[in-house]
Amino acid sequence: MYHGGVTDYIYVHVFPFIFNFADIAITVGGVILAARMLLERPQDEASAPTHA
Repeated sequence: MYHGGVTDYIYVHVFPFIFNFADIAITVGGVILAARMLLERPQDEASAPTHA
């Protein structure tokens, strides 16, 4: 906002690449979602409430 525009690309001096911030956010979100789906333990059916 200070320069009157939006910065979409980020240059990281450690890497020789220029990163697109939106792609980074989508990739990180996908990795977090996949990790939660793979690492989440299934609920025990014995602990589930029964309606008898």
